[in-house]
Amino acid sequence: MTSAMRAQRSVQPGGGFGAQLLQTLDVRLPAILALVASALILWPINGAGRDYDEGVYWQSLRAMASGHALYTSVFSSQPPFFLVSLYPFYMALGQTIVAARLGIAVFGIVGVLAMYWLGQELGGRWVGIAAAALLTFDPLYLHEARTLQAEAPALTLEIVSVALAVAAMQRAGRSRALLALASGVVLALGTLTKLLDVVALAPIVLYAASPAFSLWLDADGRVRRPSDESLRPALRESLWALGWVALGGALGCVVVLVPFAGAFGLMWNQVVTFHVAAGRIYPPGLLHNTRIIAGGMTLLGAPALLALGLAVWRRAWQMAPALLWLLASMLLLVRQAPLFDHHIVLVIPCLALMAALCLPLIPSLAPLGQWSKWGVYAVLTMCVVIGLALGVGSGRTDAQAPNADSQLVVNAITAFTTAGQPIVTDDQYLAALADRSTPPELVDTSNVRIDTKNLTSAQLEAILSRPDTRFVVLASGRLQRMPDFVPWLNTNYRKLVDLGDGRAIYERSPSGSPIA
Repeated sequence: MTSAMRAQRSVQPGGGFGAQLLQTLDVRLPAILALVASALILWPINGAGRDYDEGVYWQSLRAMASGHALYTSVFSSQPPFFLVSLYPFYMALGQTIVAARLGIAVFGIVGVLAMYWLGQELGGRWVGIAAAALLTFDPLYLHEARTLQAEAPALTLEIVSVALAVAAMQRAGRSRALLALASGVVLALGTLTKLLDVVALAPIVLYAASPAFSLWLDADGRVRRPSDESLRPALRESLWALGWVALGGALGCVVVLVPFAGAFGLMWNQVVTFHVAAGRIYPPGLLHNTRIIAGGMTLLGAPALLALGLAVWRRAWQMAPALLWLLASMLLLVRQAPLFDHHIVLVIPCLALMAALCLPLIPSLAPLGQWSKWGVYAVLTMCVVIGLALGVGSGRTDAQAPNADSQLVVNAITAFTTAGQPIVTDDQYLAALADRSTPPELVDTSNVRIDTKNLTSAQLEAILSRPDTRFVVLASGRLQRMPDFVPWLNTNYRKLVDLGDGRAIYERSPSGSPIA
């Protein structure tokens, strides 16, 4: 543990007014936070679909449950550990959307606990409580923690990997090696859940290099040049820790990727090449992306900026890893194409940690008067209260049942298609809600996949010509965008029912029969 970390951990908000109350809350708040987070995440778990991706991943899990393999049969644009990690929850808890979302919720709740651990390791129990509270009551995090997408599992693994790196550098010997190794393993699992997790390398490297990093600072936070005699062993210590992290990363990759060795080329095309092609089709608009990122930082941006200002004023360099983590996340998002709202959750843990790290710096505001100290506490409290209100509102929205239009399509699918037969559709969620599966290659018929030519009309027509494919459900307008597909469909399939607004159900035409 560095002297800077020791100084941070020694500071607790307490003394003076409310000291006894704070001491009582100090012990109970982590458990209370975990319970509140669980309630906020689980309450709307059975609501309507929240995002197009939910249908994609629900159909992917249905295909895996039917024996289809990822990448060779089931198209997947995410690294393998995402669906692999959710599959046990899905199979054990009933093979429903609730079962899949419960797997996400477990990750989300563990993420809150991991944020508490990370904050506690860096600045003591109250920093951990503040970091966990700010994460718990962020409406974007709450939404993702109950939505069938890769963000919540990836973020949890990212937070755990950083916390393990911090814990490693505050211990010595075998414990340090094992914790650094575990950090690398978890970072690999996170990156193989969603590639955006690679940004965790920034804080992990800085924390692992803390023995050498701390030598460049004096007791007042001023930069100094250490002697060669002290720097060499510190560098060896840092490189030794980084070596264990790298070994853990390699082990994590091997464990996850070896089962997919025979499909590595297909996996690379779907997970990497597909996104590179999307970046060319949708070149990132820096101004557009920046506006979306800024919108996602509205709640936690102010306390994080306040904490950064305090850190610069007090030369508190321990803020540097969290700041670098944030900058790496923002840089990646600025270059992301296309950038969706759910991607912005990537910056929430960084902002929560930065805001919480201002707590040990508050005593330094004493010369400015008590109002300055209580002002900072008020800002953090307001963020928690506003976040809770927004989170409850978001939960009410997420808890809503499918609307009448969606239920109309679901009822029609149930009535006009045959159970047990795959249907081709551009709204995978509604198909799954009607207990129908799609062909494994067509679990994803997104605009991005169509625009990048990853899915072509020829591929679609070939699948629709297979003997086991009999029904097509047009519900979102995506398949109608494919060149020449609608004329082919009208030639080879007959319309069973028109649901209005371009929505319809088609059935394969018997040979020689007239087309309706």
